Amino acid sequence: ASHEMKTPITALKTTLEVALRGSKLSSQEAQEILHSNLDEVNRLQKLAEGLLELTHQNTLPTLIPARLDTVVLEANKVIEPIAQGKQIMITYKPTKIVVLADSLSLRRAIVALLDNAVKYSNPKAKIALSTKVIGRKVMLKIVDS
Repeated sequence: ASHEMKTPITALKTTLEVALRGSKLSSQEAQEILHSNLDEVNRLQKLAEGLLELTHQNTLPTLIPARLDTVVLEANKVIEPIAQGKQIMITYKPTKIVVLADSLSLRRAIVALLDNAVKYSNPKAKIALSTKVIGRKVMLKIVDS
């Protein structure tokens, strides 16, 4: 993992140092550097998430009462910039449902579902989230148009 983190960090640093040393960059060159750096940051983010997941898997989950609306809103904050990039609107009417859960794992699962909804939706689509209690269970529904 150390090598996997050092390589993208070194690439980011080198690209930025070269760009700062060079003469004035054209708008296109600056865009290319920014896109390249964003790709590296995305790789680092996925690596860090994977490492955190491995760490988390080595411990038993702690199930505690959690407000589902809080977890959903936290997950939405993670995905919102990606959705805005595609001009996708995500709506959610919070409810006061409390669930017994490992909040971190639940948030990761909701982020993954929202990420897929955004990724596979057309630009300017609408994604609606809703929650509902059914007996002793809770349903989280994500509908994209």
